[in-house]
Amino acid sequence: MKIETLVGEALLHKSFGTGIIEEVHEKYLEVDFSEKNKHCKFMYPSCFDWYVTKLRAARRAMEHRAVYQR
Repeated sequence: MKIETLVGEALLHKSFGTGIIEEVHEKYLEVDFSEKNKHCKFMYPSCFDWYVTKLRAARRAMEHRAVYQR
């Protein structure tokens, strides 16, 4: 995935909740968490290994878990 395509994507962070990628740089992303009034920088791509999930992927995982818990 090209890093430039991440601008505008929604993320889910374990502590800050939902955020939007505002800017991308060679080794980090700038994310706005407007609900928490925070603007954070995360190392790219390692942030996806530990504490950030693209929201679409997080929603799919939650839906998958809900189906199998029934």
